Amino acid sequence: MIGILVLNGLAIAVAAVIAAQILPSRMYTDALTILHNTIGISPPTEQNARMVALLWIGSLLLITDVLLFMLVFLTHMMR
Repeated sequence: MIGILVLNGLAIAVAAVIAAQILPSRMYTDALTILHNTIGISPPTEQNARMVALLWIGSLLLITDVLLFMLVFLTHMMR
């Protein structure tokens, strides 16, 4: 449980740093380009990189939390 809270806190902190433009855009633009090239989709432009990074973080956080909730819920219901 503490691990989930730490993961959420770190993801929210990274998203806040990106949203506040404290982190240089080059750092997450390169990561997004590598991620998009690996998946096989076109990378975002420099102007859209911040919003795309926030969408990736939010989407991954939501998917992870829902899956972990379902795991805990289902294991509790099967007792």
